[in-house]
Amino acid sequence: MVLVTPTSPVAFVLFSSLYPFVRAALDALLYLLAGTMFGLSLGRVNLLAVLLLFLLSVAAFSSIGILSASFTLVFKRGDPFLWLLGGVFYPLEVLPRFLQHAGQLLPITHALVGMRAALLRNASILELLPQIGVLGVFAMVGLPLSLLAFH
Repeated sequence: MVLVTPTSPVAFVLFSSLYPFVRAALDALLYLLAGTMFGLSLGRVNLLAVLLLFLLSVAAFSSIGILSASFTLVFKRGDPFLWLLGGVFYPLEVLPRFLQHAGQLLPITHALVGMRAALLRNASILELLPQIGVLGVFAMVGLPLSLLAFH
């Protein structure tokens, strides 16, 4: 129904994809609030590092999402296996060495390492430069390439 209105396709895609970003941010805040109710201490959080890592992670993950959407449009199949190598459900160290290396090629691995350090250890921006650099490269290279592929 929306597509028959004078709404441009770009605006439609942009605004329809905005909801998941807002929802995920609210969910993360709720998880942090719930964690503080169960003893999570946020007194040592490096807020600037968390914000920087968050913004770079959003840009890097967006490039993967756009590339995944392009993949789905062209091949009519998704590629969900990549997020399993990021270290969310289990440490990368339990994987075979070649899968550990594959996990290092994903931005989620670096985002998780950086966020854990900034949130739990009050790591400084200087300590987080490796993760910030990798996420920055993913964002600077991945976003233009994924947008080009989607186009």
